[in-house]
Amino acid sequence: MGLVPMVVMVGGRYAPFLYILPIVALSIIVKTYLAKFLQADFLATSLGLVFLVTLPLALLIWLAFYFAHRGTVAGSARRFAGICLAVTSTLYFWMNFTIFSLPWDWFSDSRGLLAQKHSGGIYVVGWLTLVVTGLVACLPTSRSDK
Repeated sequence: MGLVPMVVMVGGRYAPFLYILPIVALSIIVKTYLAKFLQADFLATSLGLVFLVTLPLALLIWLAFYFAHRGTVAGSARRFAGICLAVTSTLYFWMNFTIFSLPWDWFSDSRGLLAQKHSGGIYVVGWLTLVVTGLVACLPTSRSDK
């Protein structure tokens, strides 16, 4: 929790972007890493550190600085919201699936995605809805100035 005020004080105009993307995701990423690789051997720990911590945080930090630099471009807020919704929902979805060891049992269930005992399918539908909504928000809008 001490990281949030430091980022806001030092971050300046980058602070909102850094807070929305990497700071919020940091706790989820660390929790996933600790849940999966806390008692693993060295190789698994190193690979987990690269793929579950370093790459997602690097992507989120890059996106934060990219959109901070594009902050004055017309329509950039809508594009930022759409891309961030798609990226963060994808990241959080896969981190959640990693913690639960990829619960794909609902593929073999006769009731499929609507089975109540396996919620993986429900989460896939929710994730796809968020991603599609985010990508649709990025589409250019036609405005007729009258």
